[in-house]
Amino acid sequence: MILDEKSLSDALQAIDADVSPDLAARARAGGRRRLVRRRSLTAVGAVAVGAVAAPITLAVRHHTGSGRAFQVSASPTASDPGLYAAPPAAGSECNAGNAKHVQPTVDPDLLLLPPAEQPVRYAFVRSQIGNCLSPHVALAAFQMQGASVGAGLVVYGPNAPTPAEDGRVGPHIEFGGDEVHAPIDGQPATEFALPSLNHTDIYWTEPDGGQWRASVRDMSASDADALVNSLRIDGGRGTATLPSDASEDWSVEPNVPDASADDTGLVMSQWVDSQGHVVDLTVTQSPNRTVDREVGISGPESFVTVRGRDALYSSSGGNGGGAQSLTWQEAKDVTVDLAMTGGTTDEIKQVAESLSLASPDDPRLSSG
Repeated sequence: MILDEKSLSDALQAIDADVSPDLAARARAGGRRRLVRRRSLTAVGAVAVGAVAAPITLAVRHHTGSGRAFQVSASPTASDPGLYAAPPAAGSECNAGNAKHVQPTVDPDLLLLPPAEQPVRYAFVRSQIGNCLSPHVALAAFQMQGASVGAGLVVYGPNAPTPAEDGRVGPHIEFGGDEVHAPIDGQPATEFALPSLNHTDIYWTEPDGGQWRASVRDMSASDADALVNSLRIDGGRGTATLPSDASEDWSVEPNVPDASADDTGLVMSQWVDSQGHVVDLTVTQSPNRTVDREVGISGPESFVTVRGRDALYSSSGGNGGGAQSLTWQEAKDVTVDLAMTGGTTDEIKQVAESLSLASPDDPRLSSG
């Protein structure tokens, strides 16, 4: 089933109850940005994530009943369950969830819009929550090729979803690439490779029950397999470490917090600028996921400066989608995705610079 932008936007206006956040996120680009992987609100982490915790014997530690902040603990107990949420329950559909209409006053920091004189086709204000807690990010790294982004690697665990929980396999699901079963870290693994895009996702389970996933871009499937097999996985600390002889070739992202288990704010808007370019804007309440997004998109990309911040620029929106795009962190826990059909790099940057926070009573905003 193919859903275009009009179908999704019409559905968002008409439905008052639950709307899949996966579909909501896809409304932003109307199918023009075809991500290799599904939407994730996962934070981008680092090689040293969780290093403050002392070594423990159980790698997979359960979260509190409220499912909120992950707690740091040297050893899990009933009253202090530990650092990471447990892996998703068997049968979970982690690539889906629910969304609901909310008033603009709920998340005023997300209300970025074009200048007041610019009419919009829509500006939806939503709150969404996934079926599963976003997994911990154990490593996020990338390589540069001149001024462009080259290879990228993100490793999730020890509480990542399995392929079935992530919507990769199951009834009526067909993967359009190569599915390979080969060992990772000595354990059975399933690899999903798209050779034409040089993108590979690898899933495996460690002997302690920790579930892991690695996403690799701009590398062949065999090179991605070799890279992931070279990592040192530490489920107790929630880290994946590059080998010393390879680490100097990679830029490793600093640690940022894991994504919250609470409802996540989302504002989606679309308009046509004075040059006739269709502009899609999505502002999401989430930790910095710029490198996470970079690994999930294939195509020429580079880092640029927008609004005084580092941004990831894609000239084609990723995977031949046709719309150039920018992704940046506007503020703490505020991620911005901007896409524009046609135009130049300078023009999309000008659109980004023109954005400002709207008042919650701006008539362009809709919670219905």
